[in-house]
Amino acid sequence: MEKLDHYCQAIRNVLQYHADLMNGQPVPGEIVSIVSDEKHDEYLLVRYGFPHGVRTHYVKAHLRLFEGKVWVEYDMTHKSLAEDLEDEGVPREDIMIAFNPVAMTYAELAA
Repeated sequence: MEKLDHYCQAIRNVLQYHADLMNGQPVPGEIVSIVSDEKHDEYLLVRYGFPHGVRTHYVKAHLRLFEGKVWVEYDMTHKSLAEDLEDEGVPREDIMIAFNPVAMTYAELAA
């Protein structure tokens, strides 16, 4: 359980880092939010609002804990979430890149 608690905190830290980056260059009328469902271990970074009078709503990142690993389901950030997770102490073999045609660990992808 300690490992999963660490992974959960790593996810929160990484998403907060990217939210802070986006909020550092705000788009008038747009909101950046982190959405967490800790019961189901699902985490999203979303951007939404009415910039320039046009409705927007999109997911920038989707991470989840599943089978003892961190699954990167979607990553539209400027820097790789997998690299950030590794910087937070999550081993490459426990980071799954799920948005590839075949899910693989970050270690396999980097090899």
